[in-house]
Amino acid sequence: MSEREKELSRQVEDLRREMAALRHETATVIAGNAAAMEEAAVERDKARDEAVLMRHQRDAALSGKAETQVHLGQVYRRIKDVAELVTAHEKNLPKEFVAQVRALVEPDFAQLLGVSA
Repeated sequence: MSEREKELSRQVEDLRREMAALRHETATVIAGNAAAMEEAAVERDKARDEAVLMRHQRDAALSGKAETQVHLGQVYRRIKDVAELVTAHEKNLPKEFVAQVRALVEPDFAQLLGVSA
């Protein structure tokens, strides 16, 4: 083998070693990217689960609030019905009874606001 062939052979071996090193480096980068992608997917799923949980909690709170408002509306309607009945039959009812019912069903707004009348 001539000197030129030996030199070319060494260069080919050097290039093969460089190529193997580059393949190894590329495989390492790909594996690192895959791991990072997996970690990002786990974080994304975790954030999505937290968002779903928060949405369910919000919906439950709103549902509870709506239910409370419905019951409160029913109570106010019944109070209004009592006030209307007392007003309709005021002439036939004792004045003390009418006064007590009105004290319960007709709020004293000055008192509720903390203002002296």
